[in-house]
Amino acid sequence: MDKSSLKSFLVGICIGAGIGFGFFKLTSSSAPTVASNTKPEPAAAKPAPPLGPEQMKSLPNGHPSLTGDDPKASADPAAATAAVDNAKRAANADIGNFLAQMDAAATLYQAKKYEEAIEFLNRARVLRPDSADTLIALGVTSSELGKFDEAAVWLRKALSLNENDAETRTELALVFMKKKDFPTALAEAERTLKTTPNQERALEIVARAAIELKNTAKAEEAIKRLSALNPGNPGIASLNQLLSRGKTS
Repeated sequence: MDKSSLKSFLVGICIGAGIGFGFFKLTSSSAPTVASNTKPEPAAAKPAPPLGPEQMKSLPNGHPSLTGDDPKASADPAAATAAVDNAKRAANADIGNFLAQMDAAATLYQAKKYEEAIEFLNRARVLRPDSADTLIALGVTSSELGKFDEAAVWLRKALSLNENDAETRTELALVFMKKKDFPTALAEAERTLKTTPNQERALEIVARAAIELKNTAKAEEAIKRLSALNPGNPGIASLNQLLSRGKTS
């Protein structure tokens, strides 16, 4: 799996809160990698908000924790395997439970079992065809598998439900970066910035795509905006290095 892959499919699923994703910085590799958020704060993914009482009641008996905050699970491979098995068992025991299918998919994603995650996401999609969470998750997971065309289809479907969703459109731009379709990546990232000017990841993608397209002025402008927005962004130095190389090549 290359460095540009999404590294986290936020632990836990919360209905109404949506699925969170890892954030990115641009390095000297071919595309963004995990690092910065849209705010100047630590890049580590935060746990999803707790489920409400009614949502908790919808879970089958013995369902594993949705918060993903068990330190043993992250440190112990056996515990991680058990978490996967438990989530799958719970989902299989209650095929009609949307939340259980999504949680199994998230657990499998974290275990890098992307093909299996897709299976559970497809179950969830049958249960709630218009769930943006499911469509986004299908897009992200397909991207991990290198199925960029499929990923774009799922993300565009999610955007059809909310075309101004900046995070989802940025994920779409990232898919095109990974596909090395730099003109489309640039167009989608710039579209994000029209509605959300301070979307940090979109600025990173604009800068990197512009560098790849030899558009020095656009790259410099994006890096300037990124520096003003978050001077501590660790991707800025890498972008400047790539820009300098482009000028001398």
